[in-house]
Amino acid sequence: MKRKRLLWLLSPLVILALLIGSIPASADIPGFPHPFYGTLTIDGSDASVGTVVTAKVGEVQVGSITTTAEGQYGDHPNAYLIVGADIEVETGATINFYADGVEATETYAFSP
Repeated sequence: MKRKRLLWLLSPLVILALLIGSIPASADIPGFPHPFYGTLTIDGSDASVGTVVTAKVGEVQVGSITTTAEGQYGDHPNAYLIVGADIEVETGATINFYADGVEATETYAFSP
């Protein structure tokens, strides 16, 4: 009788161990998107509405937003320039920002 009870108690643990063991260690774990927002000036003046702000890693565009308010991109907490979580870059890779195709001086070091 005790042996049956012991098997009954251990069965769920054995099943759980088998399920956990079947998950590959290299399973894709999604990263977190990087939200950006802030002020935007071009040649010392507030950027106009309709300015397109893009983010690139190397030559690959990884995010874009069009301004809806003069002098700012994104609208915290409602809208952001989202650099997607699905980009495949190394930690420390530089994200460069552009306003209507002109490179900005600010950059960001990517971290997943």
